[in-house]
Amino acid sequence: MRTCAHGARDLTCSTAMHRSHAYPPDLARYVEAHWPHATGLPLPSSLLCEALSVAFEASMTAEETRPTRFRLLLADMATLPEAGVPNQGVLRLRFDHSRPLTADELRRLSPSVPFESALIGAHAEDDKLRIWGVAHSGPAWLAPSWGGRSLVPNWTYDPIIHVTGPGQLAVRCAGKLIGAIERGAIVGHDGAHLGGSARRDRLAGPGWDVDYALGESAGLVFADLGVDLSTLLAGPRRRPLLRYCVDWSEQSHHLAGALGAALLQGCLGNGWVRRARASRAVHLTADGEKALTTRLGVRL
Repeated sequence: MRTCAHGARDLTCSTAMHRSHAYPPDLARYVEAHWPHATGLPLPSSLLCEALSVAFEASMTAEETRPTRFRLLLADMATLPEAGVPNQGVLRLRFDHSRPLTADELRRLSPSVPFESALIGAHAEDDKLRIWGVAHSGPAWLAPSWGGRSLVPNWTYDPIIHVTGPGQLAVRCAGKLIGAIERGAIVGHDGAHLGGSARRDRLAGPGWDVDYALGESAGLVFADLGVDLSTLLAGPRRRPLLRYCVDWSEQSHHLAGALGAALLQGCLGNGWVRRARASRAVHLTADGEKALTTRLGVRL
C-alpha cells in the first residue's frame, strides 16, 4: 500500500495528494522535514535540492532509446570502507578525476552502472556536487522486494536517490523510503516492512507502527476504483475504517479495515478480480490489469 504525504503525519491511501504537480524543491523540503533525527541530514538542503533537480532532469533523458535509471549516493568516498565487499557493504571505485554532476553525465554513466547492483557516487567540492566514482553494492539490497527473509546489512545512512523512470524520484536512508515523487505527487511511506527496524509490526499480523489517514483526494481516487467513500464514512462499521496488515509473502503493508473490504468488493463488482474456488486468493483478470495501469499507473 503506497501513501502520499500531506503534513507531518497525514498520509493517504490515494495516489495523488495535490491538484498541482510536485517538483524537486518540494521533495527536498519534504525529505529535510522527515529525515531521521537520529542521523541528521549529512549535506546542506541546497545541495540536496541541487542533486534532486539534476536527477529529475536526467530522468527525462534516454541513452540509445533506453530510459535513464540509476541510484545516486550522496556521500563522501572517504566515509565508505576501503576494502568493502558487495552484498555486505560496497566496493568503491574512484575516477581519476571527478566529474560535474549534470544530467548529461548521469545519462552517460547510467548504462555502465546497473541500477540493481551499483550506485553513482557524488560529494561536495567547493560547495558544488561532483561525481567521484562508482560504488558496487551487489543486488542483496533487493532481497526484501524478492520476498527474502534475511536482514540486509546497512552500510550507510547517507541519502540515496533512486531514479526509476521519467519524473520518478525517491530518496532513501538505510533502506527506508523518506520521500518520493510519483505521478507528480509527493509520496511518503512506501509500505515496506523492515523487520530490523519494526517496533510492533510483525509478519502476518495487524500493523501498528505507521499512522495512515485519508488525504484530501482520497474520495476521488477511491470513487474511480468503485468505492463510495462518503457512504462508507457515514454508515455503521464493525471494523476500523482504515488500517493495515503486514503481508507475509510480500513483506509489505496491505490495506485492511472497512476500506480494504470495500475496495475488494468494488474490484469484484467491476470484474477486475475473481475469487479462487478453493482458497481465499483472488485472481487478477485482464480487465483488472488494464484498470491498474490506467487508474493507478501500475504495470505488471
